[in-house]
Amino acid sequence: MIAYNPGMEFPVRLEGEVALIAPQGRVTIGATAEAFGRAVESAFDGGARHILVDCTKIPYADSSGIGELLAAMRRARASEGRVALFGPRGKIHEVLEITQLARYFLFGGTEEEARRLLTVG
Repeated sequence: MIAYNPGMEFPVRLEGEVALIAPQGRVTIGATAEAFGRAVESAFDGGARHILVDCTKIPYADSSGIGELLAAMRRARASEGRVALFGPRGKIHEVLEITQLARYFLFGGTEEEARRLLTVG
């Protein structure tokens, strides 16, 4: 584990150039969205080029949480990397689809599928 952010669990596991970030709970304005941003930064600082986000335990993300996902995508693109999500449900997936932001991310049904998408092409 690279980072732990108080107030909300954000385990980060670095495997080669891929960092798996597994938030748990609501990612909303303030401390939790900021904690997600710090977890992403620590992943890149640890050598990650790609970010894999486990969304299975995120029941809700507001615009700040979605903004942090977009910031991760921009940072990944700057290093010729990608961001893949797996397990998004409910409002997270709905908001990404409605706003057409889903096109900027890779989506896998499972961790393995999402990980494979990061390494293709």
